Order: sequence, then C-alpha cells, then structure tokens
Amino acid sequence: MTETELREHLDFIDGVQKAQMLVLRQLLRENAELKAKVRQYAEQLDENPLSSSLSAMQLEAMRTHMLGLSD
Repeated sequence: MTETELREHLDFIDGVQKAQMLVLRQLLRENAELKAKVRQYAEQLDENPLSSSLSAMQLEAMRTHMLGLSD
C-alpha cells in the first residue's frame, strides 16, 4: 500500500467514524432510555468482562467518552 493509498484509506475510516458518531448522538438525543443505558454501561464498565483487555488509560477514555455522550 502506498502512502497515498494509506492516507485515502484513513480518510475513509475517519469519515465512517464521524458518520457513526453523528447517528449515535442523534439517537441519544431522541431516546432518553437509550441515553440512560449508555450512562449505566459506562458507570459499570469495570464490571464488564470485555473491558479486561483494555489498559487503564483506554478504559478511562472509553468511560469518559460514553459519559460525555450520555450527558
């Protein structure tokens, strides 16, 4: 893969992630129950077995991001 191809690929991935966040934010704005579930999930992240593969920094970043989405 050339540098140009890599940049194009990363730009594409960035666009997909931005689109996902726009959709998620809109869903959370319109659905209080879903927003509450995201907050609850973030608050109980330490108890989730899937979080055991994350570093402390990754876990805290994920929790902070999810709590920010649920404000």
